[in-house]
Amino acid sequence: MRGKRKKRILMVGGDLRDLYLLKGLTALDAGISAFALPKKMLPAGVSCCLKPEKALSQADIIILPMPGVANDGKLYAPLMPEDIYLTQEQWKVVKSDTLVLVGVAGDMLKKLAQDGSWELVETAELDEVAIPNAIPTAEGAIKMAIEETPFTIDGAKVVILGYGRVGEVLAKKIRGLDGNVTVVNRGSKRQEAAMADGFQIGLWRDLGEVVAKADIVYNTVPSLVLTGQIITTMKTTACIIDLAAKPGGTDFTAAKDHGVSAKLAPGLPGKVAPQFAGELLAKVYPEIIAQFLEEQANREQEQKKVTRAMSQFKEQKNIEEQAEQLTEEHKVRIRRKAVAAATTKINGKIQKAHKRVELFEQSGEEVKKTASKGKKKQQSKAKNKGE
Repeated sequence: MRGKRKKRILMVGGDLRDLYLLKGLTALDAGISAFALPKKMLPAGVSCCLKPEKALSQADIIILPMPGVANDGKLYAPLMPEDIYLTQEQWKVVKSDTLVLVGVAGDMLKKLAQDGSWELVETAELDEVAIPNAIPTAEGAIKMAIEETPFTIDGAKVVILGYGRVGEVLAKKIRGLDGNVTVVNRGSKRQEAAMADGFQIGLWRDLGEVVAKADIVYNTVPSLVLTGQIITTMKTTACIIDLAAKPGGTDFTAAKDHGVSAKLAPGLPGKVAPQFAGELLAKVYPEIIAQFLEEQANREQEQKKVTRAMSQFKEQKNIEEQAEQLTEEHKVRIRRKAVAAATTKINGKIQKAHKRVELFEQSGEEVKKTASKGKKKQQSKAKNKGE
């Protein structure tokens, strides 16, 4: 008896952290392959795919890099010598119910997942990923500020927009470097948390006035908050580092026109700490995969039960229909017998009646003959008397 087929896991694109992730996945009892990663860099046990359509169509689990796929189809694959694009038609070969893991999904990927009935999971905001990743993100953000500015963090006026996971870690690390930190957060709950942590608080409605005094502005809010109007209030010596997911929350065109340095910095964990980020994913992803496979197996079992029940229902219905048919046939046979019996009885009566008529007719002929003979005798006697 054949055993169950191994699940096929496909890595599509990625950076150095995805190589560490692949290394961790090789411990799973699954077939591991990769597309759009250099063959010479793949860990032992991972096969290299050259044809994406075939690999995508055969995969049970697809892992995309944290930045995912752009809406124009460009795959995040910085380790490859040329840009790689996958069309929507190529993605459509993915089987329904395939588990697709990605850090952040763009609109195109979400639409494909919905149309194809994929199980799409965005992992960037999962606590198991986001909280530990806040550390290399904050360290990378500080590194960028050091490289982009001619002054030190020590004594610099730093404004951080958003006090979520990254904002909180970043604010505390910059304070550790003696930076002068002001936190601006739209929600009152996280604003109160920043205040409790001892940071200066700026009001959202006064954002223009707050950033006008800043040397460095970090944005972690994934919507357009640093508009052109806000940017015009900033010093031209200031620096903006946007840590939000693409396209960020900064009007980069307005920043350029105003002479303010503005950088979008996605995927910092993969750049500044790929081993840490990759090994983190290698701990989290197998748990997600195991949970998915368990749920999938449960769904299949439930489906089998439903199919079995439907089969039994149909079988029972067929039996009942056959019984009804047999009953109807039995009724027809009885009716036929009754009709036959009645017909036989009537035919017997008809035959008896015919016999009576025949007898009656025969009797009538005999009477007529007798009467004729008597008449002839009388005529003969009368004639003899006359003579």
